[in-house]
Amino acid sequence: MKTSVELPRRVESARNALITYIHDHGLATGDRLPSYSSLRAEFGFGSETIAAAVDSLCRLGVLEVKDKVGLFVAD
Repeated sequence: MKTSVELPRRVESARNALITYIHDHGLATGDRLPSYSSLRAEFGFGSETIAAAVDSLCRLGVLEVKDKVGLFVAD
C-alpha cells in the first residue's frame, strides 16, 4: 500500500517530467501537450499522479487546461 508521503514525491517527479518534456520537445506558449492517457503511458505514472502534477503546474501558470480541447503550455 502506498503511503501519504509517496504521493507528493510521485507528483513532484511527474511535475518535473512534464517540465522536462516541455523543454525537450521545444514547446512554447500555446503548444498542446499529449493527452493525459499518453502522458501516463510515457511517464509511467497513474491517473491521480498526472492529474495532481497538471493541477500544480496550472496553479503555477505553466500549463492551462482547456475543457474538451486539451492541455496547453501557458504564458
